[in-house]
Amino acid sequence: MRRGTVLDLCYLVAAITFIIALMGLSSPRHARRGNLVAVGGMTLAIGATFAQPHLQHLGWMIGAMVLGAAVAVPTSRFVKMTAIPSSSRSSTASVAALRPWSRSPSTSR
Repeated sequence: MRRGTVLDLCYLVAAITFIIALMGLSSPRHARRGNLVAVGGMTLAIGATFAQPHLQHLGWMIGAMVLGAAVAVPTSRFVKMTAIPSSSRSSTASVAALRPWSRSPSTSR
């Protein structure tokens, strides 16, 4: 099998694991398993991305991952699981509130 085909299959398997993970997250009993499946899928997707030939901007990619981890890990330690739905609602509301001020390419002059 060619390298491109293997990488495409890795992305396909990663996408399927994300769907399975979402199904697992629908129940509190299976949430831990759903998270583990999602972690496996994300690890596979990241590995496939880093295995791409002629990868560019590696420093930026690693920097973004380090920055994301630096923000997410402390936040996950302090935010209670019961507060997640309300924080999701507030972040979605703030994005929706900013939407009128953004211009789509079709309306820009």
